Amino acid sequence: MSAQAASWAAATSQIVELKASRTCEGGPAVVRELGSVLAPLLVVLLLVLVPRGGPGHLVRAATAAAALAVGLSTALATVDDHLLDPVCWPTCSPGVLLVSSRPAAAGALAGALAATWAVIAASAAYGAGRVLVRSSPVARRWDGGLFAALLVTGLVEAAYGTTSALRVESAE
Repeated sequence: MSAQAASWAAATSQIVELKASRTCEGGPAVVRELGSVLAPLLVVLLLVLVPRGGPGHLVRAATAAAALAVGLSTALATVDDHLLDPVCWPTCSPGVLLVSSRPAAAGALAGALAATWAVIAASAAYGAGRVLVRSSPVARRWDGGLFAALLVTGLVEAAYGTTSALRVESAE
């Protein structure tokens, strides 16, 4: 069980690193930009790891969440000019996918993406908590570490998405 929790913690640290991918200084710009577009799929992975309903329900929910997250992040990449961000401009390169700099649209899309991130993560946390509560003691011994880690990670990611949507986080 502790091995499951340790592997999940390692995966979570990778999520944090990918979230910060647009401020990375090394590597090709295309890879950094694609990393920022695909990073929301990592929170969808939380949703996929929590069993719900039947297999059809899981596939539909994960597909809808992935489509919404990638759609919003792709749209954001086309209108968000990194060089206008006062925190990012010293270390960022121009966006490779930038079509037209639209700060107002970028702000709205970033808020929608953060809110989507929070809802997907909270849904995964709810599902993991539900599995933990409804499991038998034997099942908890087998899978309890994994679902506890999913619950905690979902709550942390939901808090991250909420603070991003509310624009609470700052560079200081």
